[in-house]
Amino acid sequence: MFIIQYPLHSYGVYLVVGSLLSSNILKIVSLADLFAVMEKFIAYKTMLVIPISAVLITSTTYLLLGRIFCGWICPLDIYYSVGRSRKIVKRSASNAVKPESDYLGRVFFIISIAVFSTSLLVTSILAFPLFTNYAYVLNMLSIIMVRISRIIAFGNIVIERLDYVSAFMIVTLIIDVALATRFPRFWCRRLCPAGLIYGLLNKLSPLTIKINIDKCTKCGVCDLVCPTNIYITSRYIERKQQSLRDIDCIKCFKCIDDCPTKALTIAFTKP
Repeated sequence: MFIIQYPLHSYGVYLVVGSLLSSNILKIVSLADLFAVMEKFIAYKTMLVIPISAVLITSTTYLLLGRIFCGWICPLDIYYSVGRSRKIVKRSASNAVKPESDYLGRVFFIISIAVFSTSLLVTSILAFPLFTNYAYVLNMLSIIMVRISRIIAFGNIVIERLDYVSAFMIVTLIIDVALATRFPRFWCRRLCPAGLIYGLLNKLSPLTIKINIDKCTKCGVCDLVCPTNIYITSRYIERKQQSLRDIDCIKCFKCIDDCPTKALTIAFTKP
């Protein structure tokens, strides 16, 4: 949708205007990324830079659905899924990625909080949304998509500086490739401030993955197919949890699709 916006504008059609950080659909519905809103509010001390309706719509959506953005909207999900096929032979349990310990999970959560807090602190000191403008993957992807759409619309390649965009994307790629075996999607799960907000909303969202412990055979298939390395068997089923409300869950529902006994289902339950 974002790539084809410029060609459509040439014909007077405004399906979507803006970027992943802030956009308007059909000139009716405004949307805004929650972390970008927070940074801009702290930097400029006003909400006038973003429509209040955009904040309310986005906040309500993620409060109801949880971290649905990361699994269904963010283009970075495509970036992580390159080369990944549903037909790939599943690894045996002995070759599976080992789950993080509870202690390590707490350490990583503290790191996430530290990155989030530091970003807002620097923004407040500089009175400028530094992370959103220069270090936010969504902004990098938005810039790249806008440039691609301009090429499609106008038929010519305009040489523009891609220094920090390219450098940042390469750095995140190196981080994730280096840590992929032990810590999948490390950037999204541990360093992305927006991911932290969406993940915490999983705790409040009525949309969840319900666990029928009686049907579960503890085969471990859900553990193997989870793209964010949530060990559902050991952390939820063995602890007799009735639903999965993990901050790392991106609501992709791969575990539900692949569960051989249908012990996992989509459900709306009380947070």
